[in-house]
Amino acid sequence: MQRLSQIRQGAASAVTRTSTAVVGTTERAVSAVGERLEALSFRMSKAADAANNWADAGIVGRYFAFRERGTRLMIELRAGSVTFLMVAYILAVNPNILVTTGGTCRPDQMCSPQDFALEGKACMINSQDPGAVSCLSDLKKNLITATAASSLISTFIIGYLANLPLALAPGLGINAYVAYQVVGQFSQGELTYEQAMAAIFVEGWIFVLLSVTGVRGGIIKYMPKTIALATSVGIGLMLAFTGLRNLDIVTFDRSTLVTLGGCGAGDRTYVYEFDDPLSPLVAANESAVLIAQASVWGCSGGVMRSASMWLGIAGGMLTSILLYQGVKGALIIGIAFVTVISWIPGHAATYLGTSSSIPGGEARLDVFKQVVAVPTLSMTGLAWDWSAFDKSQLWIALVTFLYIDLLDCTGTLLSMAHVLDSYLPGFLDDSGEFPGQMWAFLADGAGIIVGSMMGTTPLTVFIESAAGIEDGARTGLAAIVVSAFFFVSLFFSPIFASIPPYATGAALVLVGAILIGHVNRIEWDNIGEAIPGLLTIVLMPMTYSVAYGVVAGLASYIFIHAPFAIYDWIVSRLRPDRAKANHAARAAREQRRRSRFYMRRKALGEGPPDGGPPVDLGGSDADSYISSDSRHPPGRSTASRSHKALGGGGGGG
Repeated sequence: MQRLSQIRQGAASAVTRTSTAVVGTTERAVSAVGERLEALSFRMSKAADAANNWADAGIVGRYFAFRERGTRLMIELRAGSVTFLMVAYILAVNPNILVTTGGTCRPDQMCSPQDFALEGKACMINSQDPGAVSCLSDLKKNLITATAASSLISTFIIGYLANLPLALAPGLGINAYVAYQVVGQFSQGELTYEQAMAAIFVEGWIFVLLSVTGVRGGIIKYMPKTIALATSVGIGLMLAFTGLRNLDIVTFDRSTLVTLGGCGAGDRTYVYEFDDPLSPLVAANESAVLIAQASVWGCSGGVMRSASMWLGIAGGMLTSILLYQGVKGALIIGIAFVTVISWIPGHAATYLGTSSSIPGGEARLDVFKQVVAVPTLSMTGLAWDWSAFDKSQLWIALVTFLYIDLLDCTGTLLSMAHVLDSYLPGFLDDSGEFPGQMWAFLADGAGIIVGSMMGTTPLTVFIESAAGIEDGARTGLAAIVVSAFFFVSLFFSPIFASIPPYATGAALVLVGAILIGHVNRIEWDNIGEAIPGLLTIVLMPMTYSVAYGVVAGLASYIFIHAPFAIYDWIVSRLRPDRAKANHAARAAREQRRRSRFYMRRKALGEGPPDGGPPVDLGGSDADSYISSDSRHPPGRSTASRSHKALGGGGGGG
């Protein structure tokens, strides 16, 4: 027994010595790693400072006006990376939408004679014919190249020539209009893919002409300020709604249209759409040919139990904490955190492989494994057909393209200019115009032309550019960084196309929160301003279109104000003395209304509204709301409030 006790004591002593040695070794190793990381961080910081100083003193800083816009090289590089990560999803989404048109793949050539005779053009749907599968696969590669290359060129133009930190890419909404209405599934619509590309090419030149002649500038110059501000708020809500959809928090509901989601794959009920040409086709052997399910789904149970949703929420919480602490590049860190975890196969929140809760995981894993892809435009480059210009359907489509692009692009550009103006007071002049405006318009038009040459739908400024602006982007160098990433994506598109939507969802919601801050600059107590503002704000997320919101706001604004303008014009011609009296009475009523509005804010201890005009309510200057710049009262810029609300933002200039 004594011997056994000695053995136990010896073993315990050996374990203690070993554990002490292991702990000591671990502490020394951790300390060494910490010292090395600290040294590396110090060297990187010195290198970044050296790069910043070099850029500030050199041609780069002078050309992009770093000093005037309060930014530095490393901030622009980081913010440009954020912008690209926010728009990178277009590399996967746009080709997936346009490939449904069949592009230049001909059903009569790709399908077997028996299938084509039985089903017509619908034979390409879910076809397992080797020729059809191969053609559609090659078409998708062409469309990825077209998306990346056209985005690269147009984004570089707006960055280098307009000096604006904005990204351009094929617009969502108009690509769906082309794919599902104009061309239809596998050219079952009114026009073929080649005819639609020819129409877009012509529309691009008309777009450039409208920019050069000042029509687009006139839209910005004469657009009511309420509509311009409401557009920013509506885009913020639209971004937030998009982010919630990407996180799967919001899903389809048959009764209320949208509802709380977040259910797993087994509890999802997908929506099917059957139109006459594609309603179940019953063949001779009585088997049905069904179309693929849509991407819209509802939950039959298991709400808020999706692993991918919770991973996205975790990334959003991490981003929020980092923003609150003022960490530089918080958006990138949050997106990278979710993306890296989602690429790990074998767990419920993975985006790749058979265990993914999002359909198509195995196919995405196969694409991801390719890593490198050779860019090609052999199928979509200059794929034009000019034979349909005698058809009314083509001209209807062309006018629709032009109308959507004109309002969508112009509205988004103006909204992004307002966001920049909140960080750079005076960026917008008194007429609502901004530096580089003409080049920005031409970049839009050039993007549409180049896109049609490569085989993709019209390009537009992406509202996700606001994420980069919030992270510090102030100059066109950030846009050039985005274009550089698009160049890299030409060869590594499988990697960038594998960023899951729930990785960027939370970031979109946070950026939407910043844009919504413009709502307090609208005079809500003036019904003539409130109704157009509300319609603009609400209809953008509800219709998923910037253009529809702008149209509703402008139409209501004209409907409310036009009768008074016409009445004043008639009276001024018939009774000039009466016109002056009417004008004076109306001005007095407006002054009383604003006085009540301002005094109410003052009684609540609030400052003057950022959008309000300088108004003297009487008394000393200390008791009056007077500002030399009513959009940016001293000490109360919208940028400072946004940064305060988010803990200092993601780094700014």
